[in-house]
Amino acid sequence: MDIKDQASMLGNMLREVLRHSMPNLEINEVEMENIAQLCAMGTVSTGEEDPKSLIRPLSDMTIDSIILASKNLTNPILVRLIKIFSIEWCFRHGHLHEDWKWEWKTPREGQLHFRAITPPNEIKELSELYS
Repeated sequence: MDIKDQASMLGNMLREVLRHSMPNLEINEVEMENIAQLCAMGTVSTGEEDPKSLIRPLSDMTIDSIILASKNLTNPILVRLIKIFSIEWCFRHGHLHEDWKWEWKTPREGQLHFRAITPPNEIKELSELYS
């Protein structure tokens, strides 16, 4: 199974979790493609991906739904990606001093940089993700 197949499979898993948690949510194909690319980054990264360019175009409703559905996620790759979604959620809801940044340390390992006004574990909507 190549990286594109893995990303597609993980994207479909996330879509099913979201459909189960939020049955009325409509995720368009562009958003699903961006989510699939984020999933690919979470499995086999090249160190050239730009997660912000993939997550920023997602609608607020999609980000909110992913955060709400995240407690039902069991796949370790999707669970790891939730941190990026939660920090984007914080940015959109005014909980960061400035926009977050992604830095590639190696082609396989990156680091998320952010300065929180309120620590994510103290934000009601995110507290379960950080407990």
